[in-house]
Amino acid sequence: MIEELKNIYKTRQLNKPLVFASNTAFGTIDIKKSWRESLKKAEIHSLTFHGLRHSFSTMAAAQGASNLELASAMGHRTMQMLLRYTHLEGDLTRKYSEGITKTINSEVI
Repeated sequence: MIEELKNIYKTRQLNKPLVFASNTAFGTIDIKKSWRESLKKAEIHSLTFHGLRHSFSTMAAAQGASNLELASAMGHRTMQMLLRYTHLEGDLTRKYSEGITKTINSEVI
């Protein structure tokens, strides 16, 4: 998939530095057509561009990104919105829960 993205980037409109750039619609960049064509060429059937935001947020959180870092990278103004995008795996959540439980138990005893 990386090679396909590099090929698309090489053949892009040179005045636009975006991989999926297409003609602008009312002054904004419209990537829908280029995105659909790229997925079709790569024979990818169930990937949405928006879904990549969820993947990015979840992977960055799993790598240790703080809530402030995630909110900044994602452009979220509220914690509620950030939490809608970040889907931590059960094992990671369990790891932190167990660590907190041990800390609380050691302070109580």
